[in-house]
Amino acid sequence: MEEKAAITIIDMSGKIVYQGKLSTGSNLIDIKNYRKGLYFFKVNGDNINFIKKEQFN
Repeated sequence: MEEKAAITIIDMSGKIVYQGKLSTGSNLIDIKNYRKGLYFFKVNGDNINFIKKEQFN
Protein backbone atom coordinates (compact mmCIF):
# COMPACT_ATOMS: atom_id res chain seq x y z
CA MET A 1 0.00 0.00 0.00
CA GLU A 2 1.38 3.41 -0.97
CA GLU A 3 1.64 5.86 1.90
CA LYS A 4 0.45 9.39 1.20
CA ALA A 5 0.70 12.66 3.05
CA ALA A 6 -0.53 16.20 2.54
CA ILE A 7 1.85 19.15 2.36
CA THR A 8 1.04 22.80 2.92
CA ILE A 9 3.53 25.65 2.42
CA ILE A 10 2.73 28.81 4.36
CA ASP A 11 4.48 32.18 4.09
CA MET A 12 5.31 34.46 7.03
CA SER A 13 2.02 36.36 6.67
CA GLY A 14 0.11 33.11 7.19
CA LYS A 15 -0.96 32.81 3.55
CA ILE A 16 -1.09 29.30 2.11
CA VAL A 17 1.06 29.41 -1.02
CA TYR A 18 0.93 25.69 -1.87
CA GLN A 19 -1.13 22.62 -1.00
CA GLY A 20 -0.64 19.17 -2.42
CA LYS A 21 -0.15 15.46 -1.84
CA LEU A 22 3.11 13.60 -1.28
CA SER A 23 3.65 9.96 -2.08
CA THR A 24 6.34 7.47 -1.09
CA GLY A 25 9.63 8.23 -2.81
CA SER A 26 10.80 11.49 -4.37
CA ASN A 27 8.47 14.47 -4.65
CA LEU A 28 9.32 17.75 -6.38
CA ILE A 29 7.72 21.13 -5.67
CA ASP A 30 8.66 24.07 -7.91
CA ILE A 31 9.52 27.01 -5.64
CA LYS A 32 11.31 29.24 -8.16
CA ASN A 33 8.45 31.76 -8.26
CA TYR A 34 8.23 32.19 -4.48
CA ARG A 35 9.54 35.40 -2.96
CA LYS A 36 12.59 35.43 -0.73
CA GLY A 37 11.68 34.91 2.90
CA LEU A 38 10.73 32.45 5.57
CA TYR A 39 8.24 29.64 4.84
CA PHE A 40 6.72 26.85 6.90
CA PHE A 41 6.30 23.37 5.44
CA LYS A 42 3.51 21.45 7.18
CA VAL A 43 3.31 17.71 6.41
CA ASN A 44 0.49 15.51 7.70
CA GLY A 45 -0.03 11.83 6.99
CA ASP A 46 -0.93 8.54 8.65
CA ASN A 47 2.55 7.98 10.06
CA ILE A 48 4.12 11.42 9.79
CA ASN A 49 3.31 14.89 11.11
CA PHE A 50 5.75 17.80 11.25
CA ILE A 51 6.32 21.46 10.54
CA LYS A 52 9.65 22.65 9.16
CA LYS A 53 10.83 26.22 8.77
CA GLU A 54 12.88 27.11 5.65
CA GLN A 55 14.48 30.30 4.38
CA PHE A 56 14.31 30.94 0.61
CA ASN A 57 17.07 33.22 -0.65
